[in-house]
Amino acid sequence: MTALAKVAPDAATVLTKAVVRASDALEINQKVLARILGNSPSTVSRMVQGEAQLRPNTGEWDAATALIRVYRSLGGLLDGNDQLIKLWMTTFNHDLAATPIETLETGGGVYQLGAYLDAYRGRF
Repeated sequence: MTALAKVAPDAATVLTKAVVRASDALEINQKVLARILGNSPSTVSRMVQGEAQLRPNTGEWDAATALIRVYRSLGGLLDGNDQLIKLWMTTFNHDLAATPIETLETGGGVYQLGAYLDAYRGRF
């Protein structure tokens, strides 16, 4: 009898898949995801197809983790209701003076939105 060694997936593979899933759940298209990550749309397209991965210790890595944090925060605040999450992303927010999706498209918007959601969760 031989034992099979479990091979843990590397962090780049896991984070790339997670950010693609989070962007799908938030209905962020590849062009917008490219702006958030600071990548080209073709690089993001290759990530979606599983042909490219995020690079550790880069700005794209940090932005990807911030986007996942935004998605997880929304899931917690809205009880994982995908319809409410999508509605919240596209509804004008007076605190942000824009829709959350528009905020994500601005430089550093993913960090601004993450901080906003952290502060909002702190109210409870």
